Amino acid sequence: MMQRYRRRWDNLSESNPIQALLCVFAIWKTLLLFIAILSPGLGYDTSTSLLLRRDDDDEGLSPGAPRGLEKLVRWDAIYFAKIGGRGYLYEQEWAFGWGFTRLIALLTKGGASVIRAVRSLLANESPVVARIGIVGKGGAGLTTEINTGIAIAHVAHLFSVIVLYRLTQLVFAGERGRRLAFIASILHIITPAGIFLSAPYAESLFALLNFGGHLIYTTGSTPSRSGRSWGNDLQLVLSGAVFGLATTVRSNGLLNGIIYLSDFASELCSLPRDGVGVANARKVVALGIAGILVGLGTAIPQWIAYLEYCGGKENSRPWCKQTIPSVYMWVQDHYWNVGFMRYWTLSNLPLFALAGPMLSILGLSATWALGGPKNRLNARTEQDTSPASDMPRGESFTHTQLQKFAMPQLVLTVLALTTYHVQIITRLSSGYMVWYWWLAFLASEEPQARRKRGLPNIAVRWMVIYAIVQGGLFASFLPPA
Repeated sequence: MMQRYRRRWDNLSESNPIQALLCVFAIWKTLLLFIAILSPGLGYDTSTSLLLRRDDDDEGLSPGAPRGLEKLVRWDAIYFAKIGGRGYLYEQEWAFGWGFTRLIALLTKGGASVIRAVRSLLANESPVVARIGIVGKGGAGLTTEINTGIAIAHVAHLFSVIVLYRLTQLVFAGERGRRLAFIASILHIITPAGIFLSAPYAESLFALLNFGGHLIYTTGSTPSRSGRSWGNDLQLVLSGAVFGLATTVRSNGLLNGIIYLSDFASELCSLPRDGVGVANARKVVALGIAGILVGLGTAIPQWIAYLEYCGGKENSRPWCKQTIPSVYMWVQDHYWNVGFMRYWTLSNLPLFALAGPMLSILGLSATWALGGPKNRLNARTEQDTSPASDMPRGESFTHTQLQKFAMPQLVLTVLALTTYHVQIITRLSSGYMVWYWWLAFLASEEPQARRKRGLPNIAVRWMVIYAIVQGGLFASFLPPA
């Protein structure tokens, strides 16, 4: 029987890989949700229940809101939901992604308007609507923000899986590319970020935007028989805009600017050899605009906070007078004690141990991508000769893209080890591709290299176990978070 199911799965994954990915996605999400629902008690922190109860009293929300979804509102999810409902009220809340909270607010208001319009057409409120507590008599409340945040997380995670599949096919050509794309997408589904990609957290949306930016960038970088066109340069600018949106969601999106900086330096170095041409000048301008757009993803939220706390006020906050008046940097330093080597204490040793496997995978995979051809592929990448390709894309193109994409991942790894609260690397890593590709490559190596397959097998088992255990701890409001 197992052989029969195995054959069916192999046939499905080869004939319709997207459908196979959707099946894995649905099974994995259902498993994590069951783990959350079955987790015992409120946990040692009752913030979620208190906020919902207060929201019920203040805004008339139905107390029959599904308790299973409450298990997904833990730790930072409380901040995201609350900020999405009433905006940024306290200074320390500016540590939480402006782009994600504004999207929750936008969708919540739109959804509430639709619901009110539907309810106005009904003589009596539907018992089902009342039971799930979508909206109360007083309007949209915290339950609505929670439902919206959870929906964003699931939808963004699903689409990020599909975008990663397409991106991998672009970077790795031929049959190998299709095989690596499927394995890498599976790995992104069962990433150790686990339940954080189901809860109202920013990681899913960041992964979608980050993968989307890389997909547009790669499409614009794909060589053409007719040389660079205006379309290629417009795609560079568009990729910068998407990366900028990713940066509003999570600040580490700013690291994608390294890609444009690398290209910019490469173009300048090539000027003595190739001379100044229209195409080269156009690309340099496009790279500059793209880099600015990435930076705006950080600058715009900071400017909004500056106007609120510093603009024309006598009793302004201390960070207003700093050389770089950044509320985000101030909040991380003042409220969360984030700084170089500050987390390196004996009491945090268990958290470094938990983060160790992911840090190792990120570091090794970045080294693999940045290394020489033998270290990266050990075999010539097949050229893409399909009709959809303007020009054969082979080993050189793959190597170039891998090197560029590995740099932000490597910098993130170093920052997580030296500066961040190190345990968050297990969820930050979900939005980076290179380590998925590395494990996928090792898992699909030729038979003579089977001895290397032990590492991806161990990594996958660790990912699954970690995500399952973490899901139960998270739902019970227990660390690590």
